[in-house]
Amino acid sequence: AAEFRSWPEDGKRYELIDGEAYVCPRLSRRHQECVIQLGCCLLNYLDDHPVGEAYVGPFDVELDEENVFQPDILLVLNAHADRVLESHVVGAPDLVVEVLSPSTTARDRKQKFKQYDLHGVAEVWFADTAAQTLEVHRRRDDGQLVLAETLGLDGRATTPLLPGLAIPVSRLFR
Repeated sequence: AAEFRSWPEDGKRYELIDGEAYVCPRLSRRHQECVIQLGCCLLNYLDDHPVGEAYVGPFDVELDEENVFQPDILLVLNAHADRVLESHVVGAPDLVVEVLSPSTTARDRKQKFKQYDLHGVAEVWFADTAAQTLEVHRRRDDGQLVLAETLGLDGRATTPLLPGLAIPVSRLFR
């Protein structure tokens, strides 16, 4: 991870997954619209309930020496504020959101999800702009990160991490 962060800027975004560097794809309009809508909802909630900080990518999350990701959105609650450095997050955020792209869906759902699970991320959301769905994966009491629900356009995204938050899924896929 230290070597990865020392690479010179070349105008591309990279992630380190299981020790291998991947170039992040260019983001589509739909992808960006989803990120900004969800990010605004989280920021509005946090303005009224200052329980943590939300960030949008690119902002590195260093889970360990072989895994440095750039989730589309991440939330770190105040209890874990010490994980947030000026340049990146060290350790697991409380919530990560990955907006799926055709070229990254397999890595997001398999390799990255596995690392999020191993490192203790409490919730992982997958926003699928093609299917217009939001999958919410939540850590159960037994420690497993499992699919809690798949929400369609008529659903509302909620999380016990942010009591009272209810984001209309239709807003994410305008």
